[in-house]
Amino acid sequence: MHEVRRITAGQREAAAHDRLDTRHLFEAPGGLVASVFSNGFIAPLVVEVRGSDLETMLDQSKAVAEVARSVPGIRDVYVQLENDYPELRVNTDRETAGLVGVTARDAAQTTLEATLGNVNTPAVWTDTTNGQSYYVVTYYDDAVVKDAAAIGEVPVRVGSNGAAVTLGAYGHITRAVGPVLVTRNQLTRASHIFMQTERRDLGSAAQTATERPVAELLVSALQLEVSAASIAPTDRLFGEGLGLDSIDALELALAITRAYGFELRSDDERNQQIFASLRSLTIHIEGHRTR
Repeated sequence: MHEVRRITAGQREAAAHDRLDTRHLFEAPGGLVASVFSNGFIAPLVVEVRGSDLETMLDQSKAVAEVARSVPGIRDVYVQLENDYPELRVNTDRETAGLVGVTARDAAQTTLEATLGNVNTPAVWTDTTNGQSYYVVTYYDDAVVKDAAAIGEVPVRVGSNGAAVTLGAYGHITRAVGPVLVTRNQLTRASHIFMQTERRDLGSAAQTATERPVAELLVSALQLEVSAASIAPTDRLFGEGLGLDSIDALELALAITRAYGFELRSDDERNQQIFASLRSLTIHIEGHRTR
C-alpha cells in the first residue's frame, strides 16, 4: 500500500537534501501527457545551456540554477549535467597491443566484463531436451576483482604461447570521474536545468528568471547598494527610478558587451526605450545576445 500526502515547500526542500549521497528530482505531475506538452522534458520550465567544454557548461548551469532558486515561486531546481560520476579509464597503447592481437574493442569488452559481466553481449545456451534457449550472463567475483590492479589482471585473450594476455599488460588503468550522460541538441553538447513552479504561473516565473541575471549585472557592474531582487522590472533605471546617470549607462553598456557578446551603440535612437526599465533592457538583450 502506498500513502500519498501533501507536503509543504519547506518539507520538500528538506527531503531533497536529507541525504548527501542521493539526488532527488520532483517531476511535474501528469506523466507522459504533461511531458508531451513540455516538449518531452520532465519539467514545465527548462533552461538549456550549450557548449563544447563540459566543465564550463556545468559552471554555467549551476549559475543558472542559483539564479532560479532566488526567484519567488520557482521550486525543485535540478541540473541535469553531472560531471562527477565514477568511471574507470583504460588507456591502451594500440600499436604495442596490436602486436599481440589486442584491439581497442577487446580492451573495452574486457573492461565491461570485468566490471559488469557480459550483460551487454550475453551468451545463449539451448536446452537440447526441449529446444528452449536461455541467455547466459557471467561476471567476475566482486570479492576478487575489487580494484584497478585486479582489473588489470583480467585476461583479454590467450597469446600464441598459451599464456594469458592481461588487460593491464598494454593498458594503463586509472580511476576518474566524468559525465554520467552527455545530451546533445543540434549536434552540440547541451545541459538542461529543470524547474517547477509553485503558486505562480509559468510565464511570470520565466520572465523573472530571465530578468534576474540582468539585475545582478546592474548591481555588480555599477556597484549599487541595492539587491538584484529589489529592482522592480518596470521601474525606471534613470532619473527618479534607480537613479542612474550617463556615466552609469556607459559602464553598463560595456558590462553588457562583455557578458552577452554584442555592442550597445551610444548613437542608437532607441536607447531611451532600451534603457527605460529592467524589463525593456532584458528584452533587448535576449533579442541580440550572442552568448
